[in-house]
Amino acid sequence: MLTFDPKRMTERQWEQIRQTFEQAASEGEVVSVASFADELSPNEVAELLMMSRASVMKLIRSGQLQARKVGSHYRIPAREAERCRDEMMAAMAHGVADDIRDELGLD
Repeated sequence: MLTFDPKRMTERQWEQIRQTFEQAASEGEVVSVASFADELSPNEVAELLMMSRASVMKLIRSGQLQARKVGSHYRIPAREAERCRDEMMAAMAHGVADDIRDELGLD
């Protein structure tokens, strides 16, 4: 998945997107493009991270997910939500790899 901010894109990043579209077209694939706000609500982050809103609030309170308070509501920068998602995915991948190594007796 590619994530980018069009306001801050370099020529190299635009070229990468063009190549992605060309490759997809040559392979008969479909490309999905979505946009979202710079800041997300806890509900939106919960959907992105596939967890409950309560779990997102725990991450905010523990400092694992940076957020700012606007009145009585929290707003999470989209890049922060993506960082958290990427860290969670990496941790899951490492855990699965460790399990496979253990099962195969490779440790």
